[in-house]
Amino acid sequence: QPAARLEPTAVDGVFSGQLIGLLGWAPDDQAEQAVAEQIRGHGGAVLCGAPAAVLEQRPSACVCGTYGAALPAGHPAVPLATTRWVDACIADGVCHARTSFPHFEPGLGPMPLADMADCSIRITALPASGDSRQKRRRLEELIEVLGARVAQVSSRWSELTHMVCVVPELLDKKMYDAACRKGVHALSIQWLFDCFRLNARQPEDRYGIADLLGKLDASQGTQAAAAAATEAASSFAADVLAGLSVLISPSALGSDSRLPLMAEELGGQVRAWRSAGELRGLLDGAKLTTLGSAGGDGGASPSSGTDGGASGGVDASGASSGSLNQLKTVVLVDKEEVCKADGPLAECVAAVPAALRGCFAVPSWLSETFQQRRRLPLEAFRALPEADDSPAAKRPRRGLGELGEAAYAWQPASLRSLEVLAEDSRAREMRTKAQQKVNAGLRLAELRHAPPSRLGG
Repeated sequence: QPAARLEPTAVDGVFSGQLIGLLGWAPDDQAEQAVAEQIRGHGGAVLCGAPAAVLEQRPSACVCGTYGAALPAGHPAVPLATTRWVDACIADGVCHARTSFPHFEPGLGPMPLADMADCSIRITALPASGDSRQKRRRLEELIEVLGARVAQVSSRWSELTHMVCVVPELLDKKMYDAACRKGVHALSIQWLFDCFRLNARQPEDRYGIADLLGKLDASQGTQAAAAAATEAASSFAADVLAGLSVLISPSALGSDSRLPLMAEELGGQVRAWRSAGELRGLLDGAKLTTLGSAGGDGGASPSSGTDGGASGGVDASGASSGSLNQLKTVVLVDKEEVCKADGPLAECVAAVPAALRGCFAVPSWLSETFQQRRRLPLEAFRALPEADDSPAAKRPRRGLGELGEAAYAWQPASLRSLEVLAEDSRAREMRTKAQQKVNAGLRLAELRHAPPSRLGG
């Protein structure tokens, strides 16, 4: 039976021009009908019916009735969303990207999580901006979806179990010290994101912000000698990356949310870029591309300010492998995202002279540099092959059944078909994990790009 199409009841709205399917709802579910009316009342058309029939119509997105919902096997990929996404779009008057916040997508499993029930969480250290109130509300929704309680500013310390910091460096020192004294976990926002992404409460000790803030934990003591040693070490570390601009990709940031603070603690300037176009502009400004190097000598010193524009490269005409450590700009990327010949970063890589493509480094360069408190050589952490740095020069892998994979006459067709399905399944899983990292990185990058404030709450 074909899916029923319900036309919009309003011409304009946040869903205008979209065809949105409904998946995973019980028959005659009143909640499904209410969601359909919401979408139609804000300009969208709705598809209802059996999952296969809905997906055959190729909707622009599907709203799922439960968390953990997945597409039926054998159907084309369609973006999945939740009712929280619908509510947020209507409340904010804008059609949000489904990757803006984790709970806008169904995730891996059902919600809420039973082991989050005893958590009382306060969101703090949120940058001041025009939409900061909306961002706070969305993060508090995520807490509710996970099954925890939202603690307000007026809550007593005895009522708190967790204090989650959106941008830890904005946290007021007195508030951090008070949390340590009261036994309240002070964690980065990535803890909430990972609890949802992995469908399980994550160990708090992996997300503490004490090291990121450069503050001593109460258990480390407050003796004057220890404080003096810490201050001296901090002063030394602040010179390790002085004058260096560190450009962090969404995938790298999603893999480790601590990268920006590591670079800043070592004296570097950080930019968490969000698109290939933004990266290209930063590379041009740093005179690392053919376009940028044509406008100057490549020796400009970096501009001041965290998350500011990156600048400063090495003159491409005289560059060699030995000049990599003189670069004033380093781009942290995962190998998988920069080595694709048809990937979004291919044009950015091609615009950088071959001798300077060593500026593309894997994130472990920064984490190792942070651990050792010395700037490690980039050659050992190249994201691109040294022999030929161009992604276009890499030969694409051949799939099963192509010339690169032997197919023997004695193999049953059913066996070859299973091999193809297994290979496709592994490839889809890898793409899904990679996209999850990118989505997490984009959320963190958006939060960092908001205007800063020294507000504790």
